[in-house]
Amino acid sequence: MLKVNKQFDESQFSAYMGWKYVRYTQENKSIIFIIDPMVGRPDIVYVPDEASWKKTAPQWAKYLRSHIINTLKSIPWNRKLEWVNTKTKVIEKDIVEDFIFPGTPEATLGGRKYAAFGLFDPGSPVSPEEAHELWCDLEKKFAEEARGIVTIYTKNSKPNSVFAKIALPALKNNARVSLEYID
Repeated sequence: MLKVNKQFDESQFSAYMGWKYVRYTQENKSIIFIIDPMVGRPDIVYVPDEASWKKTAPQWAKYLRSHIINTLKSIPWNRKLEWVNTKTKVIEKDIVEDFIFPGTPEATLGGRKYAAFGLFDPGSPVSPEEAHELWCDLEKKFAEEARGIVTIYTKNSKPNSVFAKIALPALKNNARVSLEYID
């Protein structure tokens, strides 16, 4: 985890960049922003718009939207990102909770190793493109090794997402899976 020891109103924060999320932590409380990895363009970070933030943010973060977002944007991540305002809810997590969905590449041994390497941290030994390529390779391998029924949620799927360009074609070519599409 990237530890950023800056003082804001006498509180410290830390930040962590995963493959599909970025976490801002302050005083043992965290806000998570979902990332949609893309192919051929910057990865998309979904940020709750101001109205959504006011409705769904925990009390401690209710008036810190600009501060939290600007703080995360100011970190020189080893990654190309596009921050997009959306009508999504604020996701709050306890600092001890792991924000990894079971059954995803991040939950595998390879995913945990990549996370431990800090590929997206400032000063990473690899380029942003190399870090992205490593994760894309893991996505493909994960899809190629999947078994059973795989549910595909198509409603918000982006045409240039890593899922649409890499994982889905690998799943379609995998004879050991049965794809179930849900809109």
